[in-house]
This record gives sequence, structure tokens and C-alpha cells, in this order.
Amino acid sequence: MTPSIEILALIPARGGSKSIPRKNIRDFAGHPLLAYSIAAGLAAETV
Repeated sequence: MTPSIEILALIPARGGSKSIPRKNIRDFAGHPLLAYSIAAGLAAETV
């Protein structure tokens, strides 16, 4: 059995946007846009 390795994932998300202000925390289909990236990271087996 191989030892488990902890891997840290970073999700870079800027707060400023010229076209859509605060786009990462605005709701998109019921959740903030950033929540989809967080959910994908949590679901990944290697993270």
C-alpha cells in the first residue's frame, strides 16, 4: 500500500472585473460562480 500524499489546491479568483463586477461571487444558476470551482475541487480524487 502506498502512503497517501496530501495535495493542496488553490483556486485563483479575482474580485475585480471591468465587464462584470464581483463576478466570482454573483449567483449563476443558484450558486456563486466560485462555488462550482470549489465543488469540482472537492469532488476530485487527487485533491
